[in-house]
Amino acid sequence: MCAAKTTSRPALQRVAKNLHRRGNSYEFRKVIPPYARAAFGGKGAYWKSFGDVSLREAEHFAAECRRYCDRKIAEAANKPDPTARLASFKPGGRVPDRAEIDRAVRAWVMDREQAAAGADLDQDAKVQRVSDLALIAEITPLYLREGRRASLLGVRWTAEHIAESHQWILPPDGQLTDYLHDRVGRAERELALRVKAEINYEDPPSPTHAMFDPAAFAGDKNVATEPARSPVAIMTMFEGYVAERQPGPKTIKKWRPALLSLIAHLGHDDATLVTPDDIVAWKDALLRPVDGEAVRGAATVRDGYLGGAKAVFGWAKDNRKIATNPVTGIVVRVPRRIRNRSLKGFTASEGFVAKLTLGIPVGNRVG
Repeated sequence: MCAAKTTSRPALQRVAKNLHRRGNSYEFRKVIPPYARAAFGGKGAYWKSFGDVSLREAEHFAAECRRYCDRKIAEAANKPDPTARLASFKPGGRVPDRAEIDRAVRAWVMDREQAAAGADLDQDAKVQRVSDLALIAEITPLYLREGRRASLLGVRWTAEHIAESHQWILPPDGQLTDYLHDRVGRAERELALRVKAEINYEDPPSPTHAMFDPAAFAGDKNVATEPARSPVAIMTMFEGYVAERQPGPKTIKKWRPALLSLIAHLGHDDATLVTPDDIVAWKDALLRPVDGEAVRGAATVRDGYLGGAKAVFGWAKDNRKIATNPVTGIVVRVPRRIRNRSLKGFTASEGFVAKLTLGIPVGNRVG
């Protein structure tokens, strides 16, 4: 007789949406609809274990997994990326370049360093502060190397604060957002070492990155502040086009989702930043087959998507809202329809001869 098992696997407990806990380990689980399972290797569920981490960190990992799944499911359904958060674009916002991001991060470091230096802390608070800063300086490089910048709460919150204070338009999963997280992560480590040295009465540390070299801080003071370029929202252009040209309801119904598709592809809503290369990439994405089958015909992309964008951008150019129309010159080659030539019928005499040749009974021929 077999002995009864004395231990059992811990039960799976639901902690939050798609997030479960088994013992000390957190897991992400999400059911995949049948039409999207091919994108997940044919599996009916997406599962990932995070191991023994804190609840807060597990929640961040689960949010990243959820965005990944939602994006893949939307692609399988030929729908816009739901993680792009198009409604988050703020009027008057603009897209920064990397040099501007570096300057903003350096300004944040200076501001935080001055605030920390002026803080009046007792001895116990200083010891605790030094310990906290040492931990930040230790774990931040690990997260940066593993590509988990956004999982650091301080990095994410600081990046959002900098972007909001400068009125930047940054797509959540775009390259500029990733670059900002990288720079803020480096800045967290740089700041931790600087403040730790100040509190401990140590010599200032060497810069941890070239962007924190004293010459870079000095150069920021000499950069002339350029007047902010006014962005032009694509959907605002569309509303202006509709108000003036007054197209039919069917045209409006067809072109609105086409322009939303362009915005989802670009990751921003600023028409002044759209280039012909962006339009070509959008066109290629629209024509790309899914699971080996074409989703949209070339004529649909030409007339329903590029046609609408060309008309709206052309109207904006004519009204001096943008400098150029990036859709001009971009074409979609539609294959010609192959039609078989209709065969001529037999004349009465030819038909009579053919029937005789084939042995088909015929009636008396007149004439």
